Amino acid sequence: MNSKAKSSLIAAALALAVLIAAIVSLCKITALPDSCKTIEKLIKGCEAQSERQITACLSSGSYFGGFSSCVTVEDYLSACGISFDFMKDESCKLKEVKLVGSAEITDSDTLEKISSYTNKDVSYIFIAAEYIDSEGAERNAVQSYYVISERTDGKLVNIGSSLYL
Repeated sequence: MNSKAKSSLIAAALALAVLIAAIVSLCKITALPDSCKTIEKLIKGCEAQSERQITACLSSGSYFGGFSSCVTVEDYLSACGISFDFMKDESCKLKEVKLVGSAEITDSDTLEKISSYTNKDVSYIFIAAEYIDSEGAERNAVQSYYVISERTDGKLVNIGSSLYL
């Protein structure tokens, strides 16, 4: 490699480093809320169809239904408040569910509702599902949820598509 090519490669690497540093300094990078770790454990418990693992994620004052009628992973997820439209179609087969991120809550009406919770954290999360549709095609779906958790231990009080408590 000639010296001109080496110089161009070094300049490109430096420019990339400067760009990354600028992006990091301009963007607010924050860690996921504690409830996200609990959501990941909850999803694993649902996939394992383990009531013991699921209930270990739930607060004593939680608003989740029972698991006595649960047979499939989809049943357990639904009982925990996590559902997707494709779950209503019995010909679709769930492959994987995972937490894909969270977002800051900025809506003033929602923030006003949140302020009424004492010793609770409220997160806005996104959960994705991979599934196979009735024609055998692989599909993806993403749902957003509000998660209310205990501030002290991160255990879940409620999961829902809106704040209704």
